[in-house]
Parts: sequence; structure tokens; C-alpha cells
Amino acid sequence: MNAHLNGKKHIVGDKTTLADLACGVALTSALQLTLDGGFRKNALKNVDGWYTNFSSQTEVIKELGKIHPCAKQQKPPGQDGKQEKATPAKAAPKAVKKEDDLDDLFGDEDEDDKAAAA
Repeated sequence: MNAHLNGKKHIVGDKTTLADLACGVALTSALQLTLDGGFRKNALKNVDGWYTNFSSQTEVIKELGKIHPCAKQQKPPGQDGKQEKATPAKAAPKAVKKEDDLDDLFGDEDEDDKAAAA
């Protein structure tokens, strides 16, 4: 995609199309969480320029809000050099098996059903 966008402001043609919208929305999470500024400026220079153009359009801001790509990559918990304390998992409560009488599925329980339940 980076090579394709070399010298272009849009993925297809000279105006924003469904291709721009689909790729822009698909890349938003990655650009907000993992593809940091340094990586974008070096490895994805063309994608970064295209995305800046895409995300600054009035229609995009109106629908998605102001999008801020991350300056620094977000790391998962425990990846910052600190060990998280492991908490023991709680056992799931045992399911109580109920006899399900589908005869009363529609709320039309009759006298025979009531007698059988007693």
C-alpha cells in the first residue's frame, strides 16, 4: 500500500472513494495503537500522508471524530518490564440441570401440566 500511494492523495482516482474509506477505517485501530510516529514516518511515509489527508476531511471527522494516531506504540499489560501478579482462576459454578418442559413453551399450561408439576 505504501508503494501504491507514492505521489498520490487517494487510493483510487483523484477524490475520496469507498477504497479510501474502507482502508482508512480498517487502519484506524492500528494507527492509534501500534504504528507509532517513528514507524509511520520511516516505513509508511506514503500511508502516513494519505491517512493524514483522509482523517482530516470534514466528512470523516463528522462521522468518526478527530482521529489521533499514536505517537508511541501502546504495549500490552506486562510488556513494560513489570511482572503482573497471577490471580488464581475461580472455578465456574456448576450448572443446575433443570428439566425443561417444552409443552408450556407458549404459556398455555393446562390442568394436566399443573397436576404433573405438583
